[in-house]
Amino acid sequence: MKVQIRLSGVNLNRIYKECEKQQITLYNVDRRDYKNISFFVELKDRKKIKIIAKSQNYKYFEDVQSGFGKISNLFKTHIGLLIGSVIFAIVLFALNLFVWDIKIYGNQKVSKAEVLQVLDSCNARVGCLKNDVEIETLEKALVNNIDEISMCSVTKIGTKLIVNIKEKISSLALENFQTETDIVALQNMTIRELEVVQGTAQKKVGDSVKKGEVIVAGYFFDVNGNKVNCKAYAHIKATIWHSNATEYQKQKEVFTRTGKKFAVSKMSIFGMDFVSKTKSQKFAFFETEETTEYAFKNNFLPVKYQKTIFYEVTKALVKQNFEIDRQKVIEQNEKLAFEKLKDDQIVSKIFSQVEEFDDYFLITSFVQVDIEL
Repeated sequence: MKVQIRLSGVNLNRIYKECEKQQITLYNVDRRDYKNISFFVELKDRKKIKIIAKSQNYKYFEDVQSGFGKISNLFKTHIGLLIGSVIFAIVLFALNLFVWDIKIYGNQKVSKAEVLQVLDSCNARVGCLKNDVEIETLEKALVNNIDEISMCSVTKIGTKLIVNIKEKISSLALENFQTETDIVALQNMTIRELEVVQGTAQKKVGDSVKKGEVIVAGYFFDVNGNKVNCKAYAHIKATIWHSNATEYQKQKEVFTRTGKKFAVSKMSIFGMDFVSKTKSQKFAFFETEETTEYAFKNNFLPVKYQKTIFYEVTKALVKQNFEIDRQKVIEQNEKLAFEKLKDDQIVSKIFSQVEEFDDYFLITSFVQVDIEL
């Protein structure tokens, strides 16, 4: 938590040195003129600043009309608001102990009413205590009491009960699935070997196949020329490539911080924002760092403190030498391509190609893998 301090006097530059000695961080520094300065400090450093002010004969003022002080003062002058906030917090805590919504996903044949009826028989309903809901009991009850459910999962998220259902596949759908399935390329590949056991080949050895294309169709023609649907089977060996592309710019932008900065601080409670006074952003180029802290653990009350620091930077273009960095860039790019491998894939070859353009080099690395379908 931070507090705003205002100092008045001469030789105010000493305050920076004294704070640096005692490792006191100043926020939102505003040097209004040579005799007045204002800034924020951590609440724990307030007494140290008072001691420094006294030793340097500065006049000390503490602004309680901003940030947390404003909220504190608001509660002091509006006791009804404080009481209302406390009551709201208690009600919010109490409401969080109950289930107020039940979401059901994955049900097509099973009705929502049927699921809710089983949950209700296990004392899981809207308005029940969350601690009374036993997840394992609900999951077993749903599987055992509704024939169309093959498996399910129940989770508690906040005040919601989430039910995910997987329904059984009908025997007719399973039969159709088993007799009318094509062999489809799941990724781009080149076929090295192809031996069809059942079905009709749509590709041949040496063909490049794109993801989604049919390699072996799930049908064949009988001796009378009639088309018969079937499940496609084949022994297929193919080559695939995992690739990664990186651009190496001939010139790159380098940003350097000048040391100038300022911050924008904001505290919000129940949707109301309290923004600290600060000058407008006038930097031509800048970098930002943002932090958010919640006043209460587990976000029990929506009170948060947000700070954005703007750092002024200068921008410069620096030429890069690709020939010096070539090997390092290629190795890094090949590593990124290698990370795309699956655990069971065996690498047969790794290679890279470099293309030069007006402003950059394009490095493309390939990891070659031989697979069997």
